[in-house]
Amino acid sequence: GIRRGYEVYKQVCAACHSMRYIAYRDLVGVTHTEDQAKAEAAEIQVTDGPDDTGAMFQRPGKLSDYFPSPYPNEEAARAANNGAFPPDLSYVVPARHGGEDYIFALLTG
Repeated sequence: GIRRGYEVYKQVCAACHSMRYIAYRDLVGVTHTEDQAKAEAAEIQVTDGPDDTGAMFQRPGKLSDYFPSPYPNEEAARAANNGAFPPDLSYVVPARHGGEDYIFALLTG
C-alpha cells in the first residue's frame, strides 16, 4: 500500500531523489497518524533562524517542514551521480497518466 511505498522511498529512493514539495503534514491521514508523522519529522534536523543574535540554528523537524533533499544543490547531485540529476519525485504520480502503475512497475521491475 501507500505506507509501504513511503517506507521504500525513505529507505531506498531518498538516498538520491528528493520530494521537496511534500511536507510531513501530507502524511497525516494517508500513511501516518498525526503523532507518527510528527515523529517522522522530528528525525530530521532543519536549519532555522535567525535567532535573537542573528545566528542560524538546527532544530528537529516539524509537520510544516518539507522532506529534505539528499544534496545541497544540483551540482552536488550531479557530481554524486556521474553527471545525472536525479529527478524530484514529488509529482511523479499526478504528472503521468497511470502514475500509480508507473511507480509500481518501477518498484517491481
